[in-house]
Amino acid sequence: MTIITAPATRCDPMGTKTTGYIVYNNDDLENFGKDNLVLIDLGEADQVSPGTLCLIYRENPIAGAPRLLLGELAVLTTGDHWASGRVIRSYMPMMPGDRVELK
Repeated sequence: MTIITAPATRCDPMGTKTTGYIVYNNDDLENFGKDNLVLIDLGEADQVSPGTLCLIYRENPIAGAPRLLLGELAVLTTGDHWASGRVIRSYMPMMPGDRVELK
């Protein structure tokens, strides 16, 4: 369904690609990780299609420090302004409200 790329590194700079949020996870968990299904607020209108890879991150509370890389997800299905995806890499626990960036 998608070509798995090399993992991102924690110090990769913020990209210029489209960003959004994780809005829901399938088990309604407070924290989740690898193999969980999630919904994001990006879709076909944002050039997201099945197979698209996204980085999952959180802004670092320390000013000037790099963002916190949490993992990666692969998009499974899309609508106009939403997509479902599976977390394929997890480095730290994730939660709804974490950011996503197209890879």
